[in-house]
Amino acid sequence: MRKVLIISKEWKLRSYLKAELLERQVQSVCLENIDDVDNEEDFVLGFIDCKDQDLSQIKKFINSTKMKLIVLDYPSHTNQMISLRRPVTIGDCVQKIEEVIK
Repeated sequence: MRKVLIISKEWKLRSYLKAELLERQVQSVCLENIDDVDNEEDFVLGFIDCKDQDLSQIKKFINSTKMKLIVLDYPSHTNQMISLRRPVTIGDCVQKIEEVIK
């Protein structure tokens, strides 16, 4: 089963994304902080919400991972990720996740 990593301080975003992905047979692991990521787990995609996160830790993670990334509200763009900007809906986020993991 495909597995997506979701990182967000907002519990509603984490839980809504997890529920929507589960309906689409996509397993997910939700974390509040980027520091809690277990690099041993195998994810097809990371979804990172930058709101209230340590941007230096996110930058370090982006530069060190090989997984595909969708990043919400990151202040700059890099080639290693797909950027989304608020306002977005849960549907927008799930649609982008599905496009990337196909």
